[in-house]
Amino acid sequence: MPGRRAPEAERRQQLLESAFAVAARDGLDGLTIRAVAAEAGLSHGLVLFHFGSKDGLLHALLNWVLETVMIRPGEDLDAIPPSRRLVAAMERETAELADRQAWTSLLFEFWIRGMTDDLIRARMQTAMTAYRADLAPLAADLIAARRSQLGALAPMDLATVAGQVILGFAIQQLVDPDPDRQAHLRRTLAALLAAIGTSEDRDEDDHDDDEHDDGDDDPEPGHAGDAR
Repeated sequence: MPGRRAPEAERRQQLLESAFAVAARDGLDGLTIRAVAAEAGLSHGLVLFHFGSKDGLLHALLNWVLETVMIRPGEDLDAIPPSRRLVAAMERETAELADRQAWTSLLFEFWIRGMTDDLIRARMQTAMTAYRADLAPLAADLIAARRSQLGALAPMDLATVAGQVILGFAIQQLVDPDPDRQAHLRRTLAALLAAIGTSEDRDEDDHDDDEHDDGDDDPEPGHAGDAR
């Protein structure tokens, strides 16, 4: 009795996982139709059926890596006060870099490839724009909570800076992958972010205090000596 044929979506997923294994091991230059077929234990004709060409395979792998790695940084933060969500997202993203080193390394190789490949460059730029857009509402919440210090900033600008901090951590990890060094840098960042995220804006409280002071029973001018 013949074995069960895998659905096309399942087979495509298997091939993408094999393509990632090949690229992570041999780099994008080593990503060939035959290498992926051998890694997956399937025919090279099946790889061509799903991706059409080596370039099709390359672009499909990029999309898959972006969808897997660059998840929405603002997700699952509902339990955290709005003014602290940007800080929480940055802490989480930098902490998870240690578990995604192979993915991060491959993304930077794609960035380099994108310098001469318009499709790759456009796809990477789209992904980064979407990533910053997901951080922007978190930035807006922080700005609203810290109006006296951050009120002049635009949410997207702050989101872009936050994204650059995360990107910088990713680069640092590739340059210096020592786990102890990375843990020390994450603790340093956590201390800095804590100073930002836990200092609540006092504008509202100051406004309330002013209103309360306006109702104080201070003596009116000219009546201080009325009591005789």
